[in-house]
Amino acid sequence: MTPTDPRLQDMQDIIAAPAASWWPLAPGWYVLAVSILTLVLVTSWMLYRRHQQRRMQRAALQQLKQLTATASIAELTHLLKQTTQGYFPNYALVSLPTAQWHQFLLQQLSNSAQARYAELLDEIAAQAYQDPARQDAQPLSELQQRYYQFVKHWLKHALPPSKQALKEASHD
Repeated sequence: MTPTDPRLQDMQDIIAAPAASWWPLAPGWYVLAVSILTLVLVTSWMLYRRHQQRRMQRAALQQLKQLTATASIAELTHLLKQTTQGYFPNYALVSLPTAQWHQFLLQQLSNSAQARYAELLDEIAAQAYQDPARQDAQPLSELQQRYYQFVKHWLKHALPPSKQALKEASHD
């Protein structure tokens, strides 16, 4: 069928536009891809650093599990001092007198934990100067178990130390 209207004879057939190609991407997609890649790399780096910072803490907690709740107070204190030396290598914390050592341990904890464990550390200090033949009403094993719980809490919550804690330790 041929068009009868002379105006329609000069018209061309309608040509459909080619389908849109997905490549090359619009600039916004490149910005999004770079942003996501940067975010993934920064997050991975931060997680790696956190994992490395907590390496000594994990080792100390593993060693604490091996000691069990019947470990002596001296063994538990040695573990604390060994771990502390790893996080505070430039400070003479391990050679502090008992009162200052206990004060340092408490300073690394929250206020509620300080209140909960201050009496225990006083008992530990008093126990060191008691005659072994004379025991208080509280058996040593109960004190050891409470101290074990303190060490476990301290290792989990005080390590790795914050920058503020490192700064305060350097002034002591």
